[in-house]
Amino acid sequence: MATIELRPQSREPLFWTLTETEAGATFEVTVDDGETWHDLDVTDDVASILTAGPDATDNPAGTMVVARGLQQVWIAMVVAPYWRIVRDGGRISA
Repeated sequence: MATIELRPQSREPLFWTLTETEAGATFEVTVDDGETWHDLDVTDDVASILTAGPDATDNPAGTMVVARGLQQVWIAMVVAPYWRIVRDGGRISA
């Protein structure tokens, strides 16, 4: 997976093509080792979220703020209440 470069003061959407889906599943993403999970928007098997660097201000609701430095991205497919599958979503650097 490639490393995404995000300027500390910027905001930009990130996209992932989903290759594994289940009916009724929801998708989440984390950049802090699972401490905070953010809901992903999914349209036609493409998941997305608005991200912001640590110096961005006035972020809209639902924005995932990325801490300074290199972060591991994890994406989870959740089929409640039975299981959660977590996959590598690449790296992001702010």
